[in-house]
Amino acid sequence: MLLNLKLLAVSREYESEADQLGVQYLWNAGYDPKGFVTFFDKMASEKGYVRSASLREENV
Repeated sequence: MLLNLKLLAVSREYESEADQLGVQYLWNAGYDPKGFVTFFDKMASEKGYVRSASLREENV
């Protein structure tokens, strides 16, 4: 059980790193990285994981 929890933590680290790299690649390729967030927000909402995880811009 302990081994599985350690692997889960490492897996989440890799997932986080992959997300960060994905955003960087989008930006470097000239795409708006907000689309990345919108895409995953829609996926999570459709699967029922969350209602909405998107970041909203506020006018300051």
